[in-house]
Amino acid sequence: MCALCGESGISKRSIERHLVMCLKHVQKTSDEKFFHLFVTDPYNSRYWLHIEAVESATVQTLDWFLREIWVECCGHLSQFSIGGPTRKLKDVLAQRRKFSYEYDFGTTTDLSLEVIARGAPVSFGKNAVRLLARNDALDIPCYICEKTATVVCLDCQQELRGPHDELRMFFCEMCINARSKHSHHDDEEMRLPVVNSPRMGVCGYTGEK
Repeated sequence: MCALCGESGISKRSIERHLVMCLKHVQKTSDEKFFHLFVTDPYNSRYWLHIEAVESATVQTLDWFLREIWVECCGHLSQFSIGGPTRKLKDVLAQRRKFSYEYDFGTTTDLSLEVIARGAPVSFGKNAVRLLARNDALDIPCYICEKTATVVCLDCQQELRGPHDELRMFFCEMCINARSKHSHHDDEEMRLPVVNSPRMGVCGYTGEK
């Protein structure tokens, strides 16, 4: 979905071109320059973001944004591969620069970032970082009835035999609560919601922070 015009269903391949056209029609509110960044899960490319950040923003500000939209659960530590939190983006980034981000050094969520463009006038007001577009929520089926899944069973997740087996941990509310279908894992504390984030099903992440 494009956060500028609201259009959804745009392919990952087409979204960058779409954003170029959309940005041409957004009112410019500042002379400050910005970085257009592409963010993705290196292990699951179905999760991705396009964001823009003013070049005077700090690394910490970018960290706060990624926590808010994608990863924050329990206040874990995090780090970028480009330097400390007080450094400004303009001092550590350049065109097509690739870098990485880690959140939580125990059950780590890794992200890959790349500078898509730099130098166009910023197209938003006082926000230092904002969303341009993101992937639509994944259509994950319930393992039992194949309706849309809403719950991740962490007990089932621990029993998976590999990535090819991952659908066995997703359920709709009805099936996960039906004793005849899912009777061996009854602890509700071992359930997390299905959310549009690469941190889904990890630690205590619920997508609500």
